Amino acid sequence: MPSTVTENAILRAALELAGLGLKVVPLYPKQKRPRLNAWQKEATDDPEIIERWWAQWPDSNIGVRMGKASGII
Repeated sequence: MPSTVTENAILRAALELAGLGLKVVPLYPKQKRPRLNAWQKEATDDPEIIERWWAQWPDSNIGVRMGKASGII
C-alpha cells in the first residue's frame, strides 16, 4: 500500500491535471482499468469530486479522458 505522502502526491497530480482542464478518473492501483463503470461520462475536472474519489480510493492511479472532453486528440 502506498504511503500517505505518495497518495497525497497522486491526488495533487490529479488536481493539477484537472486544473489544466483535463478530465480525470481514478484507476485501480497498478492498472489502467477505471474504478468507475461509466467513467467516460463521470470523468471530471471538478476538484471536489476528485478529492472525494481519492478519499474513497487513496491508492488510485490517475486516468485522463482523451478526446473532445479534455481537448486531447
